[in-house]
Amino acid sequence: MANDKTTMLVLSGIIVLGFGGVLIAWMVYPPKDQSQLLAGLTGALAAGYVTVINYWFGKKDN
Repeated sequence: MANDKTTMLVLSGIIVLGFGGVLIAWMVYPPKDQSQLLAGLTGALAAGYVTVINYWFGKKDN
């Protein structure tokens, strides 16, 4: 496997696990202060998650 593919797999794993970890932490320990900031940061992380999903499972043109 090429270095580029390995890098993509590692970054994808970090993003997916990070997104899941943030969501689980948010459910277990809901924020009391600065919830708007956390919501914005979670939205940015969700955008990265969607990008990863689209890369791996999106339509591929041959």
